[in-house]
Amino acid sequence: MIYENKTQINRIKWHYFINKKFDSIQNMDMRLFFPKELDAYLRFMDFKIINKFGGFKEEIFENKSEKQIFVCKKINDS
Repeated sequence: MIYENKTQINRIKWHYFINKKFDSIQNMDMRLFFPKELDAYLRFMDFKIINKFGGFKEEIFENKSEKQIFVCKKINDS
């Protein structure tokens, strides 16, 4: 795993094994969003943040959270 500060991209290589035998390598690039950055994007696009969780089981969003799960409402629905 390589994290690029400039682009905020996390470059990951997945090594796949089938029946304990090497099958393939898949590259995955994931763009990371800082919490305040994502909050600002949502507000800019007229979403009201109803709740923000740290996981799909509605855990509290905190420093150690690995996910940002939002419940939002569109403010200006046209």
